[in-house]
Amino acid sequence: IITFNKQSTTYFPSGFDAKVSVYFDVVDKEGDVGFEKGNVYFVDSRYPSDTQVYATPEVPLSNGNTFKGLFETQLEGGFLLARKDSPIHYLTDTLIWTISIKDKAGNRSNFINSKELILYN
Repeated sequence: IITFNKQSTTYFPSGFDAKVSVYFDVVDKEGDVGFEKGNVYFVDSRYPSDTQVYATPEVPLSNGNTFKGLFETQLEGGFLLARKDSPIHYLTDTLIWTISIKDKAGNRSNFINSKELILYN
């Protein structure tokens, strides 16, 4: 189970060499959630068919004990570009991520949404 906690900013400069952090609480019954492979999935509301995959930090296996913790995923600003495909999005663009994770056994968490991120030029 994952729960949205916070994100580092609401307003972000489009395409700049900066990072935005998204924090979410994790509870995993088997304790096998972190394994440094691509298992955190972010789907940008503007591009629902494009999934960005990130890795959780390594979490020592807790021998079947429930794991509870706070995870942070940093997204590179160079990949967060405001769309310029219409006059509405010329100066700003807004997105929301849908986020989920998988554990080592391949079990998928629930899906959560981030807060809005407003990209500006």
